[in-house]
This record gives sequence, C-alpha cells and structure tokens, in this order.
Amino acid sequence: MVKQDASARIALSHLRALGRDIVAFIVRPRLPDTRMGWSRLMVFLLIAVVTLDLAIDTGIRFLFDHVDQSLWDMPEPIDFEYSLIGDVLSLLILAPIIEEALFRGWLSGHKAALRFAGWGAVAYGLILVAESPLLADVYIVPVAMAIVLVGLAFFQWLRTCRRDTEVPAWFANNFHWFVWGSSLAFGALHLVNFDHLDSPVDVLIIAPEALGGLLLAYSRTRFGLRAAMVHHAGYNLVYVVIFNLL
Repeated sequence: MVKQDASARIALSHLRALGRDIVAFIVRPRLPDTRMGWSRLMVFLLIAVVTLDLAIDTGIRFLFDHVDQSLWDMPEPIDFEYSLIGDVLSLLILAPIIEEALFRGWLSGHKAALRFAGWGAVAYGLILVAESPLLADVYIVPVAMAIVLVGLAFFQWLRTCRRDTEVPAWFANNFHWFVWGSSLAFGALHLVNFDHLDSPVDVLIIAPEALGGLLLAYSRTRFGLRAAMVHHAGYNLVYVVIFNLL
C-alpha cells in the first residue's frame, strides 16, 4: 500500500511538471537540452499528452456546437466515404507518418533534417506546379522530378543524419516561429475537410488541429519523431473507433 501511494505521488509529480512544461512550450516553444528516450515513464507521459490533446479537441468542438448560428454559421464538414480498412490505412498509418515527417520531422533542427526538409519543400512545389491546368498534358514530368528529388534527398539524409546533428544558431533563435508556423500550416491543411468557407472567421474551424499541432510539436521535440507519430496515430484511433465501431 505504501509503495502504491509513493508511485501515485511520483506519477502526480511528473504530470504536474509535464503540465507546466506544455504551457511554457505553447507560450514560447524552445528546443529542449535533452530528449527523453523510450521508457515506461515516457510512454506514461506521452499518453498524458495524447489525452490532453483529445480533451482540448473535445472542449473546442463542444463550444463550436453551441455557438449561436446568428453569430457564426460554421462551415459543414465534407462527408467523405471511407471504409474501416481505408480509415486504418490513411488515418492510422499514412497520415501519422507523412504528416509528422512533413510538418515536424525537421523540428530537431539538425542540419541533415533541415536540408532534407528544404528539398522536400522544393518537391512539394513541383507537385503544386503539376496541378496547373497549363501543364495538364505534361503533369507527369514535374511529378516525376519531385519523386526523384525526394528519393535523392532521403538518400542524402541517410548518409548524413548521424553526422550533421549540429543545430544552426538561426534555427534555435527562431524555433518558436517555426513551431507556431508549422502548427498553423498543419491546421490549415485541414481546411480541405470543410465546405463553403465564406468568411475569414471560418478559419477558426481549424483551431483544434492548430492546437493539436502544437502538442504534436511538443511530443516530437520532447520524445522524438516516432513518439509524435504514435501520438498522431493514437489521436486518430479514437476517432476511427467512434465513427466506425460505436
């Protein structure tokens, strides 16, 4: 009994420290001096961050559901047709891997990661160019260039990721802007899930995703990229269960 009480006090102490650190991170994101490796304590804290993410999301959506429509006619979500297998593939595997790599993989600040992110941005630009109606007949060319570029960049990252771990001063000094900016971009990505965006106020609809992006950035920088992917997948798992099994 005494041992259980001591364990409970230690867990509560870690949760309090976690809460203070999350608030400080949201107010002014900063790179940590060290990153916590995988352990029982880390998994416990990661579960706590995911739970907080879900709680904040639920609270905001509850407020949205009770907004007077005369004040704000909220955009309606698009009703996508998914199967359970499609949800598992896209929401539990592809989205956590691709989105975390794109929006937060480079938040380590390591030169190798920043270099890879830079080439990835160029590749993404080529894909956007490929969607231009003017290139409808040759769209495969910029797409192929983007795929080759990402492949070469990934090969370069594999060769340099253990060597080029230095964090440039310009990145460390502006880290908070990168976190806030990537979180807003992550939220903006989800605007495609809504129809009829008629007012600038409608961007508030992505507040849960933008705040979730901040918590994912916290998981990424404090626990690692794999932990952020697990965080993302765990969050999505709750919604897959709610919409498909309940």
